[in-house]
Amino acid sequence: MKSALIVDDHPLMRIAIRLVLERHHINVLGEAGDGPTTIALVRKLDPALIVLDLNIPKMDGLEVITRLRAQGMMQKILVISSQAQEHFAARCALAGAQGFIAKKDTLEGLGEALKTLRAGRVYLPAQCYASGAPGMPSERNRSEAQLLSTLSDRELVVLQYLARGWSNKETADELLLSNKTISTYKTRLMSKLHVHNLADLIALAKRQALVD
Repeated sequence: MKSALIVDDHPLMRIAIRLVLERHHINVLGEAGDGPTTIALVRKLDPALIVLDLNIPKMDGLEVITRLRAQGMMQKILVISSQAQEHFAARCALAGAQGFIAKKDTLEGLGEALKTLRAGRVYLPAQCYASGAPGMPSERNRSEAQLLSTLSDRELVVLQYLARGWSNKETADELLLSNKTISTYKTRLMSKLHVHNLADLIALAKRQALVD
């Protein structure tokens, strides 16, 4: 694992990640700030490792992982995200990622993650799969988390954009979808999550830490 591509839409975060990678003797071949550029650079540069933020423009990180794997690209993928681990780590692993680090732990956790991936193991938070851990959530939160687990990856991403206050059109433009498609997603989300309006949808997303 001697080369890497850094994917994050924040330049300062890319600099911080680059410093850690170079400290571990990993050559940074390039950087990207959105999904389509990431896929193009992976094809062109063929890095051994992709350090990937989930919340990137034009194509979210989960979609990037899915597309890369569907195209037979088998580079190691280490996700760094501010999104709630309990909702996203397992999804990333299922899509094909080998690691997941919370963004607040990036500088401390990245070095350890690199060592783990080099040893041929995965680096995923154990609490995502554990039950009965201290600080158990309320019954409502458990119920909401179970409902969220029934959403597809794309439904979860659309929910995040709507919860941030984006309009249907803004969300459609960002995800390269039609306004009508986003409207359909919104209706489906309210049905699956058992809420009756957008305000309740946003409140649920905030309770479950899907948005900052």
